[in-house]
Amino acid sequence: HTTAHLSKHPLRKNSVIKPVIMLNLGDAEAKGEGLSTGHVADRARFKVINATEIAVDITGPSRAKIDIEALPSNPDDESGFGIAYEVDAPGEYTITIHDKGAPIQGSPFKAQIHDSAGSTTSGDGSGTFTVGSGSSGDPAKVKVVGPGMVTGMAGKPSKFYVDCKNAGGGGQLHIRLLGPAKAQLREVEPGYGFEYVPAAPGRHQLLITFNDRPVPNCPFVINIKEDPSRGEPYSYPGKVVLDGDAMRGGHVHKAVSFDVLMADAGAGDLRVSVTGPQDGAVKDGKVNIRNNPAACSARVEFEPTVGGSYRVEVKFSSEDVPLSPFVVNVVD
Repeated sequence: HTTAHLSKHPLRKNSVIKPVIMLNLGDAEAKGEGLSTGHVADRARFKVINATEIAVDITGPSRAKIDIEALPSNPDDESGFGIAYEVDAPGEYTITIHDKGAPIQGSPFKAQIHDSAGSTTSGDGSGTFTVGSGSSGDPAKVKVVGPGMVTGMAGKPSKFYVDCKNAGGGGQLHIRLLGPAKAQLREVEPGYGFEYVPAAPGRHQLLITFNDRPVPNCPFVINIKEDPSRGEPYSYPGKVVLDGDAMRGGHVHKAVSFDVLMADAGAGDLRVSVTGPQDGAVKDGKVNIRNNPAACSARVEFEPTVGGSYRVEVKFSSEDVPLSPFVVNVVD
């Protein structure tokens, strides 16, 4: 039989992260808007598919109310669980998911929860907006148009419009721009006109959902061009690759290391921080970074002095790179 476990210990800021991230852990996969965004006092939702026994833990500024239910089998064979959670305060929440005692791919996830009233925009290329009243609007009737849906220029605003007038009702509109670097998203006409400012050129995807379902033709692929007047090189934090033994764990009093591959990342500064399970957990408090300019890479090393979970953050041009932050499980 299938069982679902909940972790409901009191939540607090700056708590020690206990789950361990490993790569290629299995087929379990989490997806849904609730993994990245939501609103105070509104139920945020996501699902975990190809899983048999899960535990979900959510930490942040307030305690989360979590409900888990088994999903019925379907022709796509996406068996698993539906998760809904609700929090009382805005801010960043960490969502950790285990299947059969092991963390699933991508866990922990970071969700930005916004105030329930009004609309929000952010500097990470995403925003949630209230259109009309209620939540009966049909996503299939939403139209997205504008020059910003075809192309844009790095560092310059591009406009587009989301037309919900024929949707038959109101709802929540969520917009997110994904690319090789973070972007800014702004609402210029309430619930209708928007503009984005991408930080770097390259292929981007614009994801738009209305009432938690994608609008027609989503995702939209947009080619962002270079600004010919720019006098400095671009940075692509999304193209940094992490690899090495640290991704699989370590041992006390033995150097833990991993490589940061930056051949396709452009220009930028590399910053690495390690937080251990207690003060003095990292020997001498030092994280050593040895650059290899010829290979456009760096070797990162630190020595753990106690067993436990170590949180590692890797930033390039002040942005988290893919897989960051991750957790290294250190044993005696």
